[in-house]
Amino acid sequence: MKKKYTKFLIDIDGVLIKGDKVIEGAIETITYLTKKNFEFVSITNITRITKAQLVEKLNKHGFNIDKNKVITPISATIAYIKSRTKKARCYLIAPDETEVEFLGSGLIITRNEEPVDYVILGYDFRTDFKMLDIACTSSNHLAQFGVRIKL
Repeated sequence: MKKKYTKFLIDIDGVLIKGDKVIEGAIETITYLTKKNFEFVSITNITRITKAQLVEKLNKHGFNIDKNKVITPISATIAYIKSRTKKARCYLIAPDETEVEFLGSGLIITRNEEPVDYVILGYDFRTDFKMLDIACTSSNHLAQFGVRIKL
């Protein structure tokens, strides 16, 4: 018996695009799924660019993908935090682009030593021991700790 699949999770990097090159057949596949009203979400572990930048890149290549059909580690982290605390105060170690995405979500971002709801550690070439010390000190105030993303 053949199963009929109607919902898809589609990886972006290496399936739709690789660097700046479109994978052969990828645009046609997305177009087909859209025309046939299949549900799909494009997912990635890419953290070098924001969700908006990624959607713009995909659409420049001809994919015509809505931003609501793309999930990044940053957008997943934001959704997780907001599902638990709507106006959470977060200490963030991450690149400026990531901070912009967090601020755009309505979360409160601080880079100061103060009580926070979440400490989010990501890759940032500017990270130094003072930032890590603040993250540790801020995390001492947490009732819950555990959001960690790779950026």
